Formats: sequence, structure tokens, C-alpha cells
Amino acid sequence: MKIVTRELTGAALDYAVAVSEGATRFRYDTIATYWMMLDGRDIAFAKGWAQTYQPSANWDQMGPIIERERIQSKYSVAEGSWMCTHDTGDKHTETTGPTPLIAAARCYVARVLGDRVDVPAGIAGPHKRLTEDARS
Repeated sequence: MKIVTRELTGAALDYAVAVSEGATRFRYDTIATYWMMLDGRDIAFAKGWAQTYQPSANWDQMGPIIERERIQSKYSVAEGSWMCTHDTGDKHTETTGPTPLIAAARCYVARVLGDRVDVPAGIAGPHKRLTEDARS
């Protein structure tokens, strides 16, 4: 299911960040959270995190991406939201979001995957989770 990148939230946004980072396997666990797999390893476990991979809500996970990619953010009082930008010289990407992490995650996904992202139907909404081996 294709979703406009600027509208991604929750599990769908986390999924898109994981795909942008190179994850290829995804599966559901019994506690109603999901794991993002990179090279057959849980990204969170591989990076030494104790929790599930949720970069749109976790500074420890999204922060290094923001720093590595040099994503810039600022709060727009007029818009009442955060705006993130990424410039590579030949490409300018700009997104917004209700939090700096959501805006940055959308910016990163838009730069890597484009304006529309294909996500499994099971996580298309903000409160939905991956189904068992949805993308294996």
C-alpha cells in the first residue's frame, strides 16, 4: 500500500525508516510490538538498544541518523509544527511533523525512498502493527 511520506506516522513511519536503513525482514512479536530486522538481526539488539526499533519516538535511535545525515530542524510558530530539511547540493528535501523526531524521520525517508512509500497494509494506519513475517 502506497502512503504519502509526509503523512507517515507510528509503525508505518518506523517501518519506512528501517527500510531506508537497509532492513529487509520484519516480524511481529507476542507483546504487540514489532522487530525490524537488518541482515537477519533485530536492529535494536544489533545496536545495543533494549527496546523495539521506533526511531520516530526514540532519540537514541533517530538521533544518530539525524547527525549522520545532517538533517536540520526548526520549530515554526506560524505552522505550529517542526520542519526538517536536508540538502545534498543537488537535492533539497523538506518535511514537517508534530515532533522533531517525526519531522526528521519523514525527511530521511523522503530523501531515501521518495514522496510515496510502499508499506504493508497491516501497518498502514498509525495504530496498526506488522503481521507475522509481513515482508520476509
